Amino acid sequence: QSFARTVRREIESEKKYPLAAQRSGIQGRVGVSMVILKDGQLEKVEIVESSGNGMLDNAALQSVRRAVPFPPLPKKAGRDRIQMSIYIVFKITQHL
Repeated sequence: QSFARTVRREIESEKKYPLAAQRSGIQGRVGVSMVILKDGQLEKVEIVESSGNGMLDNAALQSVRRAVPFPPLPKKAGRDRIQMSIYIVFKITQHL
């Protein structure tokens, strides 16, 4: 559970909301599936649920790729790879 939280946090820290999408008021969420190897490298990443906007979909994939390498898989996982799916959300926030 903490491994998944760490992966999500690292991806969020690398997320870049496309300026053109923000200026156009485009928001959405992208469902991404990834396979992470035991050394933290990325074996595969793909969109499993599109936001309906190519800019956001591409930004989500880039966020995952920029976050690599992830921490190594915990020994207790007992596997050489793990599959995870997450949503990456692009939402315009108003700063007052």
